[in-house]
Amino acid sequence: MQWLSDAACPRWGGAMDFFRQLFLSGDFQPHGFCYRWNSGLWLNVLSDALIALAYFTIPFTLLWFIRKRRDLPFSWMFALFGVFIIACGMTHVMEVWNLWHAQYWLAGIIKTITALASILTAILLVQLAEKRTLASRKSRSMVADYLGGRWGMASGSRPSFLTSRRARR
Repeated sequence: MQWLSDAACPRWGGAMDFFRQLFLSGDFQPHGFCYRWNSGLWLNVLSDALIALAYFTIPFTLLWFIRKRRDLPFSWMFALFGVFIIACGMTHVMEVWNLWHAQYWLAGIIKTITALASILTAILLVQLAEKRTLASRKSRSMVADYLGGRWGMASGSRPSFLTSRRARR
């Protein structure tokens, strides 16, 4: 990226400095120096590349599944998982890239995006699980009350198929 060097743009300032720092190595060394460029380096390259490949495959499978099953009640959660998983895959791609190119600021931004996607997915998944669990309990309770009245059961008692497994033990 010679066109971004100090000689090419001596004092651009502002946004250009941000992008120069983002895409240039600066005074940093690639991770390969830490490994002393020995052959064990390829173990990390291969494992990170395979992990990234798996991470990039999973969202496409989820997308295919969502498109085949239009009846999913919360397909948006699958989409969030897809974004989260792609972001995780990108961190592994940057691990491989940074073995030869010291672009740690770019890696940091990708990790920040991954963190935000992870937190958002986790929060919304917990909320969805709580909402679905509460709705499930309410519907079981309403059915039990209805059936209890029809079957002449005592108030508060439920047929065994409407109680949770934990409550039956």
